[in-house]
Amino acid sequence: MKKTVCFIVVLSVLALVLCGCGFNYDKEDLSKYVELADYKNFTYADFEKRYEEYRKNYAEEIKSGESSFVVEDGFAVDISVTAEIVTEEKSEDGATTTVSYKRYENWCFDGDDKCIKDYCVGKTVANEKFDGGIHYNVKDVSDSYESEREVSIDKAFSFTMTIPLSYEDDDVAGRSVRFTITVLDVLPGTTDDDIYSEISAFFEKCGYKKDKAENGDWIVFDFKGTIDGKEFNGGSGEDYKIRIGGGYLFESFEEGLKGHGAGDKFTMKVTFPSSYDDSTIAGKEAEFAITVKEVYNTDETVKQNTDFADYYELKNALRVIHYMKNKMMDMIVEKSSVKEYPKTLMTQYEKYFEDEVATTVSEAASKYSISEDEAKKRLYGSAAAADEYIKSSAEASAKEALITHAVKKSLGIEYTNKNYKDDLANLQAYLLYYGGYNLTTSELEGIYTRDVLKIQFLYQTCNEELCKSSLPKDTPSIPGL
Repeated sequence: MKKTVCFIVVLSVLALVLCGCGFNYDKEDLSKYVELADYKNFTYADFEKRYEEYRKNYAEEIKSGESSFVVEDGFAVDISVTAEIVTEEKSEDGATTTVSYKRYENWCFDGDDKCIKDYCVGKTVANEKFDGGIHYNVKDVSDSYESEREVSIDKAFSFTMTIPLSYEDDDVAGRSVRFTITVLDVLPGTTDDDIYSEISAFFEKCGYKKDKAENGDWIVFDFKGTIDGKEFNGGSGEDYKIRIGGGYLFESFEEGLKGHGAGDKFTMKVTFPSSYDDSTIAGKEAEFAITVKEVYNTDETVKQNTDFADYYELKNALRVIHYMKNKMMDMIVEKSSVKEYPKTLMTQYEKYFEDEVATTVSEAASKYSISEDEAKKRLYGSAAAADEYIKSSAEASAKEALITHAVKKSLGIEYTNKNYKDDLANLQAYLLYYGGYNLTTSELEGIYTRDVLKIQFLYQTCNEELCKSSLPKDTPSIPGL
């Protein structure tokens, strides 16, 4: 279905997909018309650079459109941070509660020239909860992550977070802190969802589970606690995940999980710290029944099986590889050059864009009750600019078509009528599932023409074959890929 997704994007710009009837790509010597880029000598660094350019362009789109976005793993942001310690005081009769906030200067980065630059969500395990408050629409990071947070540049949002009791600074250890965040700048990127299949393939190949939990490992478990034989509020949970030693729970509880592995069932007695935020159980002894579901350490698995320092570095490489696999043909088109445009090809393309301009101008003139000359001026700037649009668009379309067929010949691809029918069926299924459009073959070919459809299917077929046979030689070796 990847081919279909890429294809839908391209269909929105028909200018780039005309095939050019009357020009026989198979019989012509295409080297007469194009200088094909030496794609076998592309480097991983080439795509790293291109990926960073893509991120910057994407960032400009976000900022120029003043649209909201979700800060996900793979994004880097400049953020202003205000941290305030939350204190709740009840009245003597317990009827009312007063909440006050006190700045905690150690975590405030909110001055005119003071912010956190290039903060990468998902980079540091210790910041997982803080990152969750940025990524998800929660009031407190302990809330369930049901929806993502839509943020905008220069618009503040807040969430609270209880700091682990084991934190080194007693001023905030065990306290609730309100963070007010303002995103000042953003550099988006490929998200974890986009590279899910690559991540899964790596861990399926290498494994990641551990037999026994130790400091630094992640552990998933169910628990049910009692005090004096009675269950208490917040004392039970399922599929609870913590990183041992990360201060997610009080120290004696985390220590009690060490040495246990998946399938272990046991009970342990712990005493809640006297400073615990729930005064009804602070200082009391509790007994917990624990069932361990899973123990793993992603960083350790990465270090043992790759040259990357940690899981975050691995994911960054996977982001580039994912981008590269989707952009091989784009890079070839960009790096190739045209020696000569075939007249038959250019005649068709120019006719197409002339018709497009004429239709667009006519519709605008009718809609706004203006002359066609005035409509053309408003749409394109001038008649000369409209002519230049026709010429440049026709050349871009011809270049893409010529290079697509040159790559097809270079790779020895035979694109048959059966391939076309299969790709067409995939497109129909995609349009029906995602758009609700139940189009027949005749209807699709009537909208886009068979030549238009075929050239884009071929473009994606070439891209897929390049990913199998011609990825850069210096692409990082990652098991499972």
